[in-house]
Amino acid sequence: MAPILGGKRSIRTIQEQLTSVLKEMENKDPDIEGSLLLRTDGLVLASAVAEGIDRDLAAAMSASILNVGSRVLEELKKGTVENVIVRGSGGVVMVIAVNPEIVLGAIGKKDSNLGLMLVEMRRTAEKINKILESL
Repeated sequence: MAPILGGKRSIRTIQEQLTSVLKEMENKDPDIEGSLLLRTDGLVLASAVAEGIDRDLAAAMSASILNVGSRVLEELKKGTVENVIVRGSGGVVMVIAVNPEIVLGAIGKKDSNLGLMLVEMRRTAEKINKILESL
C-alpha cells in the first residue's frame, strides 16, 4: 500500500498502530474482553474484539450509546459527555469520547472493576490522540 497523509504513514500502518494500542489496553486490564475505536457515526477505525462479537454492530451500538448520553446531558444542561457505562447481568460496556469525532468502546466481564477500566481507557484515549495528532 502506498504511503498517504503527506507521505508519513499508510492507512494500514496507522490502523495497525491503533489496534496495537487497543490490545495493550486489554493486556493491562484482563477484565476487558474486547475494544473498538470508532467515529461518532459508528465507522470502525480499529478493533480488538473476541471471536463471535460482531464488531460493526458493537461499533454502531457504542456510537449510539455515546450519542444518547450526549443528548441527555445537553438537554439537562450538564455539560459534555465524558463516558457512558451500561452494566448488565452478563457484563459491561463502557464508552468514552476520545475527542469530538472519535469514540473508544470496551466490553468487560460481569464483575469488571469499572474504575480500573476507566483509567485504562483514559490512558488509551491519550495514546490514540497522540497517534492521530501526529498525522
